[in-house]
Amino acid sequence: MRPAVLSLLALCLSAQEPSLTPALNRVRVHPSQAWTTRETTWTFKAPGSQRVRLIGLPPGLSLGDVRVQADGIPGLRLGNVVVIQEEGHYEPDATARALSTEGDRLEKAQLDLTLRLEALEEARTSIQGLKPDVGPGPVGPLQEPKVSVELERAIQSRGDEILTQVNAIKAEQKTAQARQEAILAELARLEAASKRASSVVTVELEAPSAGEARVQIHSHTGAARWRPGFEVRLGEKGLELLCYASVSQASGEDWRGVNLEISNAEPGRALKVPAPPPAVQVLYEAPGVVLTGRIEGKVTDRMGRAVPGVRVEATNAPLKASRATTTDANGVFRIPLLPPGEYTLRATKTGYPTAASYARVNAGQATSLGLQMVSIAGASVVEVVAEVPGVDRTAAMTASSFSTDSIQALESTPDHYEDSGELSRAWILEGKRDLASDAVSRRILLARASVDPKLLLKALPRSSTEVFLIAPLPAPSGFPWFPGTPTAVFRNGEQLGQVSLPRLQGTEGALFSFGPVPGLRVQRQRLEATVASARGGRGRQWTLRERVLLVNDLDKEVEVEVQEPSIRSGSEKVKVEVLPEATPALEAGDKMTWTVKVPAHGQAKIEEAWRITGPTAGSVPEVALLGLPTSD
Repeated sequence: MRPAVLSLLALCLSAQEPSLTPALNRVRVHPSQAWTTRETTWTFKAPGSQRVRLIGLPPGLSLGDVRVQADGIPGLRLGNVVVIQEEGHYEPDATARALSTEGDRLEKAQLDLTLRLEALEEARTSIQGLKPDVGPGPVGPLQEPKVSVELERAIQSRGDEILTQVNAIKAEQKTAQARQEAILAELARLEAASKRASSVVTVELEAPSAGEARVQIHSHTGAARWRPGFEVRLGEKGLELLCYASVSQASGEDWRGVNLEISNAEPGRALKVPAPPPAVQVLYEAPGVVLTGRIEGKVTDRMGRAVPGVRVEATNAPLKASRATTTDANGVFRIPLLPPGEYTLRATKTGYPTAASYARVNAGQATSLGLQMVSIAGASVVEVVAEVPGVDRTAAMTASSFSTDSIQALESTPDHYEDSGELSRAWILEGKRDLASDAVSRRILLARASVDPKLLLKALPRSSTEVFLIAPLPAPSGFPWFPGTPTAVFRNGEQLGQVSLPRLQGTEGALFSFGPVPGLRVQRQRLEATVASARGGRGRQWTLRERVLLVNDLDKEVEVEVQEPSIRSGSEKVKVEVLPEATPALEAGDKMTWTVKVPAHGQAKIEEAWRITGPTAGSVPEVALLGLPTSD
């Protein structure tokens, strides 16, 4: 008797737990996961406690995947929360009943069509027996036929009529059968959907007074993600910067008519989703995120050249935290998502001794440093480094600008999006959204900024013979900025190519190139290239003089900024200096910059000169690089 009593008691307790189906109304998508918010209400008619069952939730949820909140009644308390999995019970709804009624009607119609078809087939067989019989032997022109010609034509006409009706009924049968099969498939789908396993969350509520309690349940799914994408459009009315979010999900349930939010940070385990602000397109700090830092920098050799393909690993032994990355074509590395603390960095590459360094990571901040590696095979070789800023036709993906013959698409995008000033942000999108569970990316406009830039014409004679149209873009306030993400560049509605979004350079922002300008070109002429003994007979001395011509085929005068990299050496035995008396240039770090006005259909020239002093014997790489004579 005891088991029977316990079963009866469990049944009574279950009957006292109302089942509520919370409606899905909010979704927050993070870079590699999403949190959904469902909401329902329960009315307390008097003070007391109540256990409610929240049903219709995605299957497979665990207690760690859900967060429950309750409010609406002052002093309302939330008690124990239990998550279970259960099979659904199929109960035909109005849609299923309507489909069943239509299926029954089609079945009766199919039976009627079958009976009609059988009657026509019998009539057709009977008519076949009435064909004229002229008997054996020839029929002469004066012999009277047994069946008149008129009767033969009537029989043929009736046969054709019956055949037409038969074909029409068969076509109608085929259509009805296809519809019947579709109805059966839909009924089977509805039944399977109702019977499939789902998660049920039981919540204890205790209210000190009567009133309506609001219950919110936030559930987690790892089958959703988003990736940013940018467009920079230069038109007659200025420059427009667009940021899109490509959102996709394959959670198994379609999200329809939801308030969609996008966050650039991954949530922590104790995520508490706040109520949305009243305004749309509002930036606010996302709570519950894991505030991490990052280490970034550049790996170079002893001459200051970038070393690509270096594996850089950051390790924090006490925290048991370790992350690694590989330097890009410019030797740049970036290691995000590091918990605060002291880290040991190790840089390794075949042909180089291991380089090590130390760095401290602070929450929400970037630690910048540089690593130097010396090649085992060529540690004593000194080479000239000519750093080319701005437009680099061989490294367009990492520069602020590009040329149309060197554009490449990014093969991958970062797994985590953050940058100083935009860490832990969320964007609330205006209007209701539909996201089907098909893993298809849907592009949604996240932010837009309009800028009226001061366009520049820039020439880099040592790198290119073309003059480029450059648009400096100041850092837009509150605009999301994820360096390294794909950015499509347009000019007057034409897409020129795709680059990676550059890093903002403080208040100066970033530079975008909109391709070469037809009608403007650069020519370089060598005026002098000599070698002589240095003073006192110690070493050799080379003199190099060159002229840069800016040619303008346009009908208007233009102002062009000319930028040349300074030749420099990493060897103490080689000295490179600019001759200021022959090079009227503005020194700016490792660059020489001129601003030149070029008349319409005219030319403008710039002259520059260097003196290189090196040892008497041995190879001087600067000489080979610049094509200077080795002896006088």
